[in-house]
Parts: sequence; structure tokens; C-alpha cells
Amino acid sequence: MRGFDRIEGVALRPGDAGLEAELRLDAHACVRFGIAREAPGDGVEVWLEDTRGMVMVHQAGRTPMLVARGGPTCVRDAGAYRVRLRSLGSGGGEVRLAAWKAR
Repeated sequence: MRGFDRIEGVALRPGDAGLEAELRLDAHACVRFGIAREAPGDGVEVWLEDTRGMVMVHQAGRTPMLVARGGPTCVRDAGAYRVRLRSLGSGGGEVRLAAWKAR
């Protein structure tokens, strides 16, 4: 069963730090995340950090829709994980970040 756990929206402007969302995950949970934005242009990057701040998954691109490749990412430990998003260029625009638990 899949269900959205967290959806956030932000208007990215040049120089913005971006968006950060916290996901509370149980041990051995799996998660997917992706972004949608108004139009292609400057690149964006999205990544998932574990409870110690280490990057588990990283994805970057210029397309309006971007989903982390390779299927769900499963975690070993319960805790607070972070999904981060930032613009790679000087442009901006509305961006939506979705992160959801998957089995």
C-alpha cells in the first residue's frame, strides 16, 4: 500500500537555500521522493539524508518532473530522515516536493 507522507511546495528564487522536509521513518521502511515544477530550465537537485546527515540518494536534472531513480530507498534505522531540494541555477519558479513511504 502506498500513501503520500509529505508534500511541500516552495517558490525557488536565485540564491535560495531551497526546501527541506523531515520524514519520520520506522526501521526497514522504504521511501520514494520526487519533484514537479512549472517548466524545464535551470537544474534542481534533490537528495535524501540519513539520521547522521549522510547522503543516501541524490538526483539532479532539468526536467519538469524528477523522481529518484532505482526504485524505493529502504532505511535500516528508525528516525528522522531529511529530503532536501535546491536550485542549481540562477532561475526560479514554483517547485513541489513529494516524499512517500513505499513497500
